Amino acid sequence: MRNTLDAFKKGERQQIGHVLLTGATGYLGIHVLKELIEREDVPVIWCIVRAQNTDKAERRLKGLLFYYYANNYKELFGKRLRIVLGDVTQPIKVDGHVDTVFNCAAIVKHFSNGTEIEDVNIGGAVNCIRFCLETGARLIHISTYSTAGLSVNGVPAPDTIQTEQKLYYGQYMDNRYVHSKFVAERTILEAVAVHQLNAKVMRVGNLSPRSTDGEFQINFQTNSAMGRVRLYKVLGCYLLLLVFIVRKTIKYINHLTIADQQQQMIDQEMRIAHNIQMNILRQDFPEELSAKLIPMKEVGGDLYDFYQQGDTLYFIIGDVSGKGIPAAMMMAATVNLFRMAARHFNTPADIMSEINHVLSERNPIMMFVTAFVGKIDMRHGLLTY
Repeated sequence: MRNTLDAFKKGERQQIGHVLLTGATGYLGIHVLKELIEREDVPVIWCIVRAQNTDKAERRLKGLLFYYYANNYKELFGKRLRIVLGDVTQPIKVDGHVDTVFNCAAIVKHFSNGTEIEDVNIGGAVNCIRFCLETGARLIHISTYSTAGLSVNGVPAPDTIQTEQKLYYGQYMDNRYVHSKFVAERTILEAVAVHQLNAKVMRVGNLSPRSTDGEFQINFQTNSAMGRVRLYKVLGCYLLLLVFIVRKTIKYINHLTIADQQQQMIDQEMRIAHNIQMNILRQDFPEELSAKLIPMKEVGGDLYDFYQQGDTLYFIIGDVSGKGIPAAMMMAATVNLFRMAARHFNTPADIMSEINHVLSERNPIMMFVTAFVGKIDMRHGLLTY
């Protein structure tokens, strides 16, 4: 093991080559996948995806790519992008050559009733090691700074700094997620020392919303940093919340170099699109109801609508995947479908089912809508959803 800065500087750059990516459907994995897609020196990317069949796996991956990047890269599937059905808790088998394995798969929950944390975080690393030793591939394992653990009763010393040369130095790790990532690191380093595995461990910090547009993982409820934000809010610790946000926010300025005349035309067209979208939303509210939508950009995929029939009020609140004009078009279609369905169906479930059926019928770019449909009995205040 040459785990020093000098060794890194003197070392030779290794080609990535054909890649096997685990955790491709996760927040970190999907961003690694996008970077690999953009590289010209990565001819093939095998993605391990858990699904019933290849078709469903492709649809799942396409949907996530479109959600985060407004591009499902459908032209790459079956060519540069290839599916491996399964997950890292099973022995890994790939019907093709692999030069580098990026292990981004992880259960990031800190607590669990079963063994899923250990099965994925430790068992997944073991299966990646076995695959690499069998095929000669190199392993890039994504770990976490959380393996630094905690200092309890002065052990380790509070001023101890975690480095690439330190693994265990007395830190307290009474947390199943942290402990599982620690054991995975140790297992990989042991394989490097004993079996000459070509591997390296990369520790990352808290995952946060993208600096470019604020987009965050779909299942953000599982993110520990977001859990901390919710806790600060519940406890009323607004100063701590402000400090946390300031520390984690990356500010940037994206300067556009479009000619002034072109930019003015684009701005004018976007203002027109904004006015059209706002006029789609109903403003004729009854006394008991009010709503307001403020899109982050000129146009977007946020939506609401309602339909009143006597003392019964049907309503929908939702958000379309993606951003900009495509999301706005999907938003308009969803609102119109709700208005038609609310006139013909009596229950929120039937309304939702009809909207889903029509939207999914012709949807080649795999856009989707997250929505809440409800029915309120205005006389009795009863909500059905």
